[in-house]
Amino acid sequence: MLGAPVEALILIKFARIPSRPCGGRRRSPQVRCSARVDTRCGGPTLASVPRGAPVKELRDPPDRYRGDPLNLIRVMPAKGQDMATVASPRISLFLARLLGPIFVAIAIGVLVNGAVFRAIAEEGLRSHALIYLTGLFAITAGVAILLNHNVWAADWRVLITIFGWLAAIGGAQRIIWPQGTEAAIHWFLANPRSLVVAGIIWLVIGAVLCFYGYFRESAPGATR
Repeated sequence: MLGAPVEALILIKFARIPSRPCGGRRRSPQVRCSARVDTRCGGPTLASVPRGAPVKELRDPPDRYRGDPLNLIRVMPAKGQDMATVASPRISLFLARLLGPIFVAIAIGVLVNGAVFRAIAEEGLRSHALIYLTGLFAITAGVAILLNHNVWAADWRVLITIFGWLAAIGGAQRIIWPQGTEAAIHWFLANPRSLVVAGIIWLVIGAVLCFYGYFRESAPGATR
């Protein structure tokens, strides 16, 4: 023990030393550093915010909620809607440019060489394997089109969708029930004008697809 006088002098000396705030800067005795770890030294704390006052989170960017929030609802797809059914304009133009010339060529062949197509149909009736293979190719092409272009719109693109469904259904019918295909071919052969009507229909559809696919870009956002 140093004695009571020495201890009194030490206490008086330390009492005269002013306390320094955090960071080594001098501040007024009324401002004290917060012991919280989630705020900076000398900054506001959660305890200094009045109860009920709006608090803005610092982690959110200032322009996060700027603009109309309804825009987020407009761009979001409907519940249960598959994104694959929303075909892009490029897919529509690609299918139009692919199917258009094929339909035109088939239509011209039917209208010009009807006798040759009748002979081809008669040979197909005698081969069940050929009916099965044509059904397999048709259902493959139809399902491939529907997976990428199942669009029901009031414009030329609906022609591609209808062809996809007809190809898928017709191909399945040829595989499951080939007798129905044989009956349909017999009916076409029994009616001479049936091939002419079918050729005109395919020619019109092919011409429309070629027009919108090669000469007019009606789908917004599509590029050549």
